[in-house]
Amino acid sequence: DSYGTLLNQTTYGVSLNKTIVGVDGDGKAIYEVAKVGGYTTTATIDEYGTVTATETKGYSQKKVDENGVIKDFRTGTYTTTSVNNAYGVLKTQTTDGKSFNKVRIAGVYTTREVGEYATTSTVDIWGTVTDTRTVGSSVKYIKNEAGEAEKISSGAYTTESHNDSYGTLLNQTTYGVSLNK
Repeated sequence: DSYGTLLNQTTYGVSLNKTIVGVDGDGKAIYEVAKVGGYTTTATIDEYGTVTATETKGYSQKKVDENGVIKDFRTGTYTTTSVNNAYGVLKTQTTDGKSFNKVRIAGVYTTREVGEYATTSTVDIWGTVTDTRTVGSSVKYIKNEAGEAEKISSGAYTTESHNDSYGTLLNQTTYGVSLNK
């Protein structure tokens, strides 16, 4: 506002990486910087200009060759919700995400959800994330005995991460199972 109090805040971002975009005449990979993700963060702000919460909606993508045409394919989406105390210090943070892939069903490739996860964070009184726990699962599609596409569970995992008081990762362990029908 005219007194310098924060009224609203939105952040837009992209993730970049070098990816293979083709092959030259000698069969060597050609790399270019490509967009591999993006996000939008929207803040909730109280009447005093303190950020009391944020929500980030993001996605990941990769390049795919569909019949000689290079396209962007969205491989995942996520939403991170952060809640701060009255002073703007982080109190809680959760992330929910989904993974996608092309699945061949009845001879046609179709985009389907193939995984999901939920991450909860433990935050200390200074707003530093000290621990996270992610619980996820994956699915696959099979042709069942009736000849129809059926979605079945193909795995589950839990990842526990522990950080030091600065938020730097100290150790991380993943426990998982693979499943089949």
